[in-house]
Amino acid sequence: MGFLDRLGFGASAEAKKRVEDLQKRLKTNPTNVACALSLADAMVDAGTLKGAVKLLNQLGPTLQQNGQFLAAIAVYKKSVALDPKAEDPGTKVAQRELKRLETAAQTQSLPVVGPKRPGGVSAEDTAKIQQKRDSIHPVLQSIPLFKDVPIHLVDQLIEKFHIKTFDAGETIFKEGAPGSSLIFVVSGELAVTGSGEKGEEIHLRTLNPGDVAGEMSFISSLPRSASIKTKAPSAILELERRAVDPLVAKSPALKEALNTLYRERVLYDVLVRSVIFGSLPQEARDEIAGRLVSTTAEAGSHIPKDGSSSQDLLYLIASGLVRLTVIQAGKEVEKAILYPPSFFGQMETTDGPVMATAVTDCELFLLNLADVAGLLQKYPRFWTALAEMQIERLKTKPKA
Repeated sequence: MGFLDRLGFGASAEAKKRVEDLQKRLKTNPTNVACALSLADAMVDAGTLKGAVKLLNQLGPTLQQNGQFLAAIAVYKKSVALDPKAEDPGTKVAQRELKRLETAAQTQSLPVVGPKRPGGVSAEDTAKIQQKRDSIHPVLQSIPLFKDVPIHLVDQLIEKFHIKTFDAGETIFKEGAPGSSLIFVVSGELAVTGSGEKGEEIHLRTLNPGDVAGEMSFISSLPRSASIKTKAPSAILELERRAVDPLVAKSPALKEALNTLYRERVLYDVLVRSVIFGSLPQEARDEIAGRLVSTTAEAGSHIPKDGSSSQDLLYLIASGLVRLTVIQAGKEVEKAILYPPSFFGQMETTDGPVMATAVTDCELFLLNLADVAGLLQKYPRFWTALAEMQIERLKTKPKA
């Protein structure tokens, strides 16, 4: 039995209904790539894999002829993934064209031919720009981040986008690496992971078409805060910070959307990676996130700035380094250097209070435990872990 003949039987009425609905939507707009990819997935779920492959193999050349090269790449990738042995004749064409388009996209030399205009931009270059615009615009329309950005501002960025494609299992960037670009997912599936407080790898989120990544480094100018790896053949658009900065300045809506996304992601990541908060149920973390207050500390400053103290205050580090010290025999002794996603609070030792100082500029989230004491009483292990961690830090000597 061939690959395309291994079809499912007894597809649910719900799966069939989804196929019918998507077919109607695609009929009204035959080049709607997002709809076509969703329809292909629905057809596979409904047991019509062969039809899904045929649909994609018919759509790919149409998109390519229309100059929608990025969309064609996404469709060809999906077709090849569904039919790796090329049992459908159209898949062989898809394999060939996918390779050609990926090479052209990576070198920014989409296949356009035309005579040069005297004393100005060549017709070839003009055609390339137009084809790139036609290819990218449909993708941007599916990205929520750009929904309120005037189209004429987006047009200014078209030439700045880098089109990149990846096979399953490839790393796009690693945590700690330099970089400040934004990444927009066109097709495929990306896994985002980060280091926990003890150095363990923690799954943070899965990115799908329309999602954005890289906003942490883009806004903070710090190294990558997480690693991104493809879970399936994927295509992305990458935009460097220096290219998008002018657009952010001209578009308050985009600036606000990026800042909101940044805060939501930072909040989520800090809580999930934390030793004490990561073990709490999602609904508990969501409530705690709503109580966190954002604050900053300049390098060299004490935390809190006014020198006040409270046993109920807890600081979570979003970015930067914090030094904990105590006074022993009249001298300041370092007890620990903390980094994201660590936390610290007001602690006392036999020698006196523990002091926190920002080693670098820091972004912090302040939580008054009294505000969520009722919630956290449901999780007695939280309080035990909090106390154990605080005590352990005071015992630990700094590494040489």
